Amino acid sequence: MIDGMAIKKHIAYDRIRKESIGYVDLGSGPADDGEEATEALVIMAVGLKSRWKAAISYHLINKLSSESQAQLLSHAIDALGRAFNQHCHVLCPWG
Repeated sequence: MIDGMAIKKHIAYDRIRKESIGYVDLGSGPADDGEEATEALVIMAVGLKSRWKAAISYHLINKLSSESQAQLLSHAIDALGRAFNQHCHVLCPWG
């Protein structure tokens, strides 16, 4: 499952990690251009035979193209398959 939600633009300083947070981050650290994130994109694994779900990644974005979203989803599915040594599939409810 992949879902995006709007977030308020806000930059804060994390004293423990000693870095600013709230910038666009696609998984490899904040972007170099210092663009503020306006959405959180969450990728979740969901059970088909039993009722469970778990967030496997999240990304702070600002107007990410569908091609880039598909690439993030593909990387998450590959990582999930390697972690459990099984094939993973995407089911699309839109046909």
